[in-house]
Amino acid sequence: CLEPFCSLPALRKLGLARCAGLAIAPLLALLQQACRQLSTLVLDACHCIGDELLAAMRACCPWLTELSLRDCTRLSNGAFVQLFRRVGFVSLG
Repeated sequence: CLEPFCSLPALRKLGLARCAGLAIAPLLALLQQACRQLSTLVLDACHCIGDELLAAMRACCPWLTELSLRDCTRLSNGAFVQLFRRVGFVSLG
């Protein structure tokens, strides 16, 4: 379901809130291949989101300044510590 976004290298904002069919591998691939200019990412209630995705975001999304992770329950405290060092705003709900 994320393949159409791969052809948008200048994508700056992406909202995938409550995307029940979202899987971690396609999302990681999208971030690594096509989201270099992404500044805003909304992943509210995406239950596949875990620490590995936050680490990838730090490496792949240098312009990311807004990230919403409401109701993402698989994240550790350590992942947030690392994320806060990189992202200016994180919405926790």
